[in-house]
Amino acid sequence: MELLKEINHKEQLNKKGRLITREAVRGIILDNEKVLMILSTENGDYKFPGGGNEIGETKEETLIITYVW
Repeated sequence: MELLKEINHKEQLNKKGRLITREAVRGIILDNEKVLMILSTENGDYKFPGGGNEIGETKEETLIITYVW
C-alpha cells in the first residue's frame, strides 16, 4: 500500500525515535448523500468511524460499536 500523506500533530516530534504501528479499521457509512465522519476531540481532525484492531479481533468485530451504560 502506498503512503499518501503523513500528519504530525506534535511540533517537536522526534522522527528518528521509536516507531509504533497499529492496525486500524475504518468504515464508510452512507445515508443517501451524507457521509458519517467523527470529529476527534484530541486534535480536531475528522475521520471515518472505526478504531484500533486488537490482537485476535476480526476486522468486523473492530467496527462493532459497544455502548457502556
